[in-house]
Amino acid sequence: MTRFFLVGCGGMGFWTAVGLLAQGHRVAVCDNDTTEGTGGTRLPDFRPFGWKPMYKVELLRALNPHNDHLTTYMARFEELDESEYANADYIVDTTDADNHARGVIKNAAGDKYIRASYDVVGQRLIVVIARGLGFGREIGGYTNSPSAAHAQAAGGLVASLLTRIAAGEAITLPWKLEVQ
Repeated sequence: MTRFFLVGCGGMGFWTAVGLLAQGHRVAVCDNDTTEGTGGTRLPDFRPFGWKPMYKVELLRALNPHNDHLTTYMARFEELDESEYANADYIVDTTDADNHARGVIKNAAGDKYIRASYDVVGQRLIVVIARGLGFGREIGGYTNSPSAAHAQAAGGLVASLLTRIAAGEAITLPWKLEVQ
């Protein structure tokens, strides 16, 4: 069973975690971000049922209450002790952080680092998986704000590709998909 440590529980991280858990992997996720703001719009909305979780990892845990393959940390990556991610087979950066913050994660992760990112440019959804910092804006964020549908599609695709990489399939990175 492969152990993935995901940094970020926004649209990409949340849906990648859901996909990896559905495929039986062990998944740990760290994020201290709340569900407020545009990032929360790419996650399931429980307000119609009278519940709104405060934190993204809280929502992920609530949707997987009895899954002992999921560990969540309500913290930023740099706040964690190395022992909390040292046993991971892959450390997957799904953040929309700037290049400096992504570099901190990459340096700590070493050869285990994989960057999974997505963006919406015009009408195109772009999904990239890379061993390095991948594509991204120097300042972080998105060219156009992705929707919940973009996040679900990108996260599911990334979970599938990570599973194939973990199984030893020869997938050339960086891997990029653009959908019009």
